[in-house]
Amino acid sequence: DGGGDDDEADGQGQRRRRRSDFSKHVTRHRRFVLGQGMPQYEEGGLNPLSVAVRAGRAGAVRELLRSCPPRRTRTWIEEPDAIGRTVVENLSDCVALTAEGSPKRRALSEIRELLLAERAPGGTGGGGGTNAAA
Repeated sequence: DGGGDDDEADGQGQRRRRRSDFSKHVTRHRRFVLGQGMPQYEEGGLNPLSVAVRAGRAGAVRELLRSCPPRRTRTWIEEPDAIGRTVVENLSDCVALTAEGSPKRRALSEIRELLLAERAPGGTGGGGGTNAAA
């Protein structure tokens, strides 16, 4: 599934909400090659936080940092994707390729602040202080 909340039936036929485990979701490694075997584009192994960062979705980043366990979010921030880039490196790439003053650039700046708060010793958890540093 794509994550988020899903309905499932309990033993009495009643519907109840269950939370998906976002930690299990990563994208597949893809490589696009043009001509003489030169890679044109590669990506893969992106965790949910990486996907939200690359899309410039500050609200999604905030929600992931708020709702996921601190150990998981720190792992997502530090672990590299399939070609060795961390979330912060992906964020830097996005900022470099986005026009200054654009709405996406403002969202990326907000994301940077959320990630800095999450990475700081005793950080706030990025999403409103609900995650304690462990």
